[in-house]
Amino acid sequence: MNLGQMRDAVYDFLQEDATNNHISPSEIDRYCNEGMHKVHAIAAEQFEGFFRTDTTLSEVVDVSFIALPNDLLRISRLERLKGNHLPTTLRTPYTIPRLTDSYFEIDRARGGLDVFWGARNSNVGYIQHGQARIEMVPAPSATTADSLKLHYVYRPATMAQDTHVPFLQAAGAGSGTLAILEEYHDLIWKWALMYAISKEGDSTQMQLVNRMYQERLDDMKKYLDRMNEQEPRYVNAADDMDFFEY
Repeated sequence: MNLGQMRDAVYDFLQEDATNNHISPSEIDRYCNEGMHKVHAIAAEQFEGFFRTDTTLSEVVDVSFIALPNDLLRISRLERLKGNHLPTTLRTPYTIPRLTDSYFEIDRARGGLDVFWGARNSNVGYIQHGQARIEMVPAPSATTADSLKLHYVYRPATMAQDTHVPFLQAAGAGSGTLAILEEYHDLIWKWALMYAISKEGDSTQMQLVNRMYQERLDDMKKYLDRMNEQEPRYVNAADDMDFFEY
């Protein structure tokens, strides 16, 4: 469903339309976007695979802090290329551990982390400061500054046009062709409908819509639980580069 269809679904239930209504289309759109973020938060908590993306960050010599993407919800993993002195094709990424404040304070009290840059077992780490930036510990030097690969869960873009579909990282990107959790898009307009009905103070309708919403929400949670229970699948490359499962 796109934003226009969700708005129509709300009006159909209320037996209204875009010209004859007591709630404006822009207000319905706002409720739909709030519903999208609500459903996204629930779904991403259970199974983040639908909303995970990655980007490259650049380290700067003697600069500890690195800005994070504006649409970051939470970090899944941060990788650093091993061996900044090697050609790109020979570099091996490794995961950088996230340091807790207490861990950082203990090691700072000892005089700093025992660091050997470029080693897989390096004590290089990072501390996250809110959703805006991370702090590399220690700060990269002239011989260690390199690229980082950030894997993260994004916040979906606001739906602003009728053709926009929910849960996309960029508004309108692939609208009409891409669909994330499409079978549960009705959760969004049902959430918007609850907001709309709350303005009327109709407790009977509110209970009905809330029950409809909760039933569909339970369906989505069961589906996401099954996604989490799926066994991992592996591939192996034969000499002729054909891939097969095992």
